[in-house]
Amino acid sequence: LLLVGLAAAIALPLAGVGASRWLNSYAYHAGLSPWIFAGPLAFIVVLTLAVTSYRILSAARANPVTSLRYD
Repeated sequence: LLLVGLAAAIALPLAGVGASRWLNSYAYHAGLSPWIFAGPLAFIVVLTLAVTSYRILSAARANPVTSLRYD
């Protein structure tokens, strides 16, 4: 989660500034709300936790004899 937070801290301000500049070039532009950035960030955090939990549980359930046999 630390790496996801670091990536978000770098990417979100850059994306906000870039999107704001891009939308200002149009005559009719939509505003940017924080939910546009918070929604995908929440999805990425949940996805990271799900994948990490799956990998931890599969490693914990693995039979150590099987892995030692191939080493």
